[in-house]
Amino acid sequence: MEDGHRKAVVKGLEQELCRQEDMLRTADEELKTAQAKFDIASRKYAAIRDTLAKYLRYSPYNKEHGEVTEPVWEADEIIDFISYGKYRFIHMTIGNAVVAALMEAENPLALEDIVQKLREGGIRKSESTLTRAVNAALMRTKGIQKTKGGEYFYPREIKIEAEVEDLPF
Repeated sequence: MEDGHRKAVVKGLEQELCRQEDMLRTADEELKTAQAKFDIASRKYAAIRDTLAKYLRYSPYNKEHGEVTEPVWEADEIIDFISYGKYRFIHMTIGNAVVAALMEAENPLALEDIVQKLREGGIRKSESTLTRAVNAALMRTKGIQKTKGGEYFYPREIKIEAEVEDLPF
């Protein structure tokens, strides 16, 4: 390659690298902004979800809520969630998410099924970390029962920890 041609190629590549670095910097800033917006939106969502569950006395994601004792208010119809519950466990403790998943399930669930439901519902932990956390919650959470076949269920109402006065907005 000629020396002049090589210099032109190098100069062009250096300029393109600078443009790409600027685009990457801009994208990084936009990503940080999007992450902050997601954090705010997800925390508001969790507060509203927990408050609604408190008033309903069952999870708004539970299509078949069964026996409800003296609800403060009953939903007129099943809520149609456009996310299909993709965020329903977000900002919940693992123990509360496990209880909610078990209460929403029609039948007892195996450990692997509970882990899968939590991942599908917005819990973002590695598979092994989440499996250990779910297993610990299954052993420590009051009311969770195990069938002879090794599956788990929760027969009682969920206790929502958030109070209306505790809402961050």
